[in-house]
Amino acid sequence: MRAGTEDAIRKAGLPYDQDRVYLEMKPGDTDDTVFKKTVFEKVASLGNLVAAYENEPRNIMAMADYAEFKGGQFFFLDTLNSGEDVDLLASRSDLIWAFDFLL
Repeated sequence: MRAGTEDAIRKAGLPYDQDRVYLEMKPGDTDDTVFKKTVFEKVASLGNLVAAYENEPRNIMAMADYAEFKGGQFFFLDTLNSGEDVDLLASRSDLIWAFDFLL
């Protein structure tokens, strides 16, 4: 799975083979939010988070609540998602709700 992801990143012309670019892949059947929380500290160690984009409500709320990410902008991309916690997400004025990257 990693090789295919790396190939897709390169084919899309996204920066990848650079010193400050990291690809973190979720191991096995780990819960998405649990996995993402494990990489928050590493991301925060790289500098100030400017923006985060996520299509799962639980994940974007976890990012916005992480103390080291304060000051960043958090975008919930209302695309394909689990539908879980959408009501809770809707009550959050600190999150930007978007339907695509065009805003």
